[in-house]
Amino acid sequence: MTDFPYVGPPSGGLVQAMGAARSRRLRKAGTTSGVSALTLLVVALLAGQTGRTTLVQGPKTEVPAVTTTIHNVTPKNPSSTLALGPTTLTYSSSQAAPTAPRTADQAPTAVTAPTEHVSRPNTPAGPAYKAGPIQRSDTQLNVPTSCLDPQVTLCQATSYSDYGPTDAPHQLTADVCSSDANPVFLHYAGTTEIDFAVVDPKGREVWRWSAWHPLGETPHTLTLQAGDCFTWTFNWTGVDAHGTPLPKGDYSLRVRFRADELAHRAVPDYAFTLT
Repeated sequence: MTDFPYVGPPSGGLVQAMGAARSRRLRKAGTTSGVSALTLLVVALLAGQTGRTTLVQGPKTEVPAVTTTIHNVTPKNPSSTLALGPTTLTYSSSQAAPTAPRTADQAPTAVTAPTEHVSRPNTPAGPAYKAGPIQRSDTQLNVPTSCLDPQVTLCQATSYSDYGPTDAPHQLTADVCSSDANPVFLHYAGTTEIDFAVVDPKGREVWRWSAWHPLGETPHTLTLQAGDCFTWTFNWTGVDAHGTPLPKGDYSLRVRFRADELAHRAVPDYAFTLT
């Protein structure tokens, strides 16, 4: 066995060793304290957030709900109706009007007001009276007295008589007669061959047949043989342009012959008395 000699600690070595150990303990304690402090801080923050999220708020004031009615009946005042197609939202006038959801292609919703009946004056249906057709006779052999002048080969005459039917006793007559040895051709621009008119003593026209009969669009030609006459008659009811009976008195018959060959010929009015 080998004996080693005892060597004593150096002078001041124990003090250094103790100082180093103390320094290590302080560093360790400081680290532990820092971790503990950080842990406490995190816990405190979490506790603060948890406390805020768990606060109980006070009760809110209730707002009256909007009533949805599934029909289209308009309510009485003071309520109003907002039409939304098949569904109608009904709300009281004391509440705010609801806003109806709509798609991009849907037109804005309009408030439907109660229907109000508006009375309108009756529109006249037009004159009840309408002049009927003029009759033409192609076989008339009775030449009017005014056409017996041998110097006149193509004669026009007008006349009035009370020989018409009971419902239209006023017969208006117009004649065209020819004494020419050759046939006479009468050309018409339309279907209308003649026109009758009645004027009062002041020369004012009170009735005209063509007011109900336009000229027409069918040109045609009539052939008048020598010694023959064309006679046009119309049974007039003695009324004005509105179908109202004219007052009794003096009037005149005015005739317009529409044939091209007769347009330039002046024909005097025929005076008559309406009784």
